[in-house]
Amino acid sequence: FTVAHSHLTMYGIIAFMLWGFTYTMVPRLTGKEPPRIMVGVHFWLALIGLIFYTFSLMYGATEKSMMWRNKLPFIDSVAHMYPYWLWRALGGTLMYISHFVFAYNLYRMIHRRNEILLPTAPADILVKLKDQEELK
Repeated sequence: FTVAHSHLTMYGIIAFMLWGFTYTMVPRLTGKEPPRIMVGVHFWLALIGLIFYTFSLMYGATEKSMMWRNKLPFIDSVAHMYPYWLWRALGGTLMYISHFVFAYNLYRMIHRRNEILLPTAPADILVKLKDQEELK
């Protein structure tokens, strides 16, 4: 249970708090919002992954400790943990993927593209030429 509790604390509280801070402050500093759908994808991947990860550890560790309490061999408890480790691996994979989604979202908030304004009317072309002459 201790391992699950520490992951729940560090990842479930600290990481989510830092992500919330980042999603709040970076758009205010850069003026660019990340795509809403991708923020949702990041949140749900991380949350579902965290749930799979921690609940499998909590439940599996509790069963393992009961096996030790009943004086069963250690190797039996290791073999018994196999399905819980699979769920833990699935949860960890979802959490890992969510980090790439977060990196993409952060890139979208920070990266500024140079906008190219194409003139649509002859008057726009003349204004553009006049601006270029003034810069010389």
